[in-house]
Amino acid sequence: MYFGGVEGFTFFDPNKIKDQVFKGNVVVYEMNVDGKIYNTIVERNFNLKEGKDFIQFDFSYLNFINPDRNNLEYRLLGLSENWIPVNKRRTINFSGLSSGDYKFVIRAVNTKKETVTYSSTISFYIAPPFWKRWYFILGLIITIVLISYALFRYRLFYLLREEATRNRISKDLHDDLSGTLSSISFFSEAAKRDISSESIKFLRKIDASAIEAKEKINDIIWAIDPNNDDWQSFMAKCNRFASEMFESKGIEYKIELDDSIKGFKNFKIRHDLWLIFKEMITNIVRHSQANHSKVVLFKKENRIILEVEDNGIGLSDEDMFKGSGISNLKYRANKIEAILTNETAEPSGTRWRLEIKL
Repeated sequence: MYFGGVEGFTFFDPNKIKDQVFKGNVVVYEMNVDGKIYNTIVERNFNLKEGKDFIQFDFSYLNFINPDRNNLEYRLLGLSENWIPVNKRRTINFSGLSSGDYKFVIRAVNTKKETVTYSSTISFYIAPPFWKRWYFILGLIITIVLISYALFRYRLFYLLREEATRNRISKDLHDDLSGTLSSISFFSEAAKRDISSESIKFLRKIDASAIEAKEKINDIIWAIDPNNDDWQSFMAKCNRFASEMFESKGIEYKIELDDSIKGFKNFKIRHDLWLIFKEMITNIVRHSQANHSKVVLFKKENRIILEVEDNGIGLSDEDMFKGSGISNLKYRANKIEAILTNETAEPSGTRWRLEIKL
């Protein structure tokens, strides 16, 4: 390109004109943390306490040649990787920052988005609340472990003490009370041989009462003995009792017991469940006039179901309210939170159904 003049002409090549870069200088000079001022020219690394909700950075752009040719952007590493335009502002605010490490920096960029200059990086760390710190978490874990261990030891001690108590009671009942009742029965039998017929009636009552008491004591001994805390022991006892009772009266029977059932709740439930079963079988033998009976014990989902039925004369309204041990059955079923129902079997007789949750 040529220009004429008084003393000649001037020429230049426009393609050789260089774009002058006006860098300037970005200075972050102050940080305001919840009203407390920090000089960021002198110090650029800060440790802040937890719960600091408001942080403000004040800065200036020192470019006295052509400051409008460059734009300012900032970012806060730890919160975002993106650069955000500053526009005309000279303060940047943050609130609600979580605990962690952060780095704040401002840069100037030209119209081509090329970085011209950076400010100094301001680094700061916000401490976590005490309940997020490693020593608190470690202490909490140790406390939970110690409490869990203490509860385990207490439970173990309680179970061992309970088992020892049950063993002791079972042994004492067997050695003392059961032996005493056997002696009463033995002495009454011996006395029958030497006294009058009138006295024999009373001795027979004593003998019968002693035998009945001994059976009840044996049931209690069996119930509290820890060696019987399983379904297999329970079902073996039920099978043996029902078989002997039915055979003593010539009643045909069928017994189906699910041997896959595992575990038991506690000896108290086992005792009441046994007495319910015993009462049902005894009612059939003594009152039903049946010649056939069926006993089924099985597991369905989380329940144990006992069904006992016969083809006898059934239960009258008077039986339901007064006799045949019905009230005892209902009482013991409620005691172990079981559901007890009865209905007329087909073509005749009675069907009992007991459901108990495992």
